[in-house]
Amino acid sequence: MTFKVSAIVPTRNRSIIASQTVDELLSQTVPFHEIIVVDDKSTDNTVELLKKKKGVKVIALERHLERSATRNFGAHHAKGDFLAFIEDDSSYEKNWLEEVQKELVQGA
Repeated sequence: MTFKVSAIVPTRNRSIIASQTVDELLSQTVPFHEIIVVDDKSTDNTVELLKKKKGVKVIALERHLERSATRNFGAHHAKGDFLAFIEDDSSYEKNWLEEVQKELVQGA
C-alpha cells in the first residue's frame, strides 16, 4: 500500500538552492505524487529555472504573500492524500519518502 504524497515547496529568490532541493525530491526512491513549487513573487530566475524541471508544477504568484500564505496556496492546489511541506533549502536522503511511506502504512 502506498499513499499519494504531494510535496509543497514555497520559495522566493532562491533559484539555485530551491533547484537543488527539487532535484533531491525528484530523485527519491519512491516518487512523490506531485511536487508543487509556489514562487512568492521572485525577482530572480527562480520560476524559469524550476519550470525546466520535468514533473514539477510551478505556481508563480502575482503578488508577494509571505511563506505561510504560499504554503496554503500550494495545499489548495495539491491532489495527494498527504501533504509534505518542504522548505526550499532542505536536504533529503534518497529514501526519505520511502521511509515516510513505511510509517504511514504502519499507522494505517
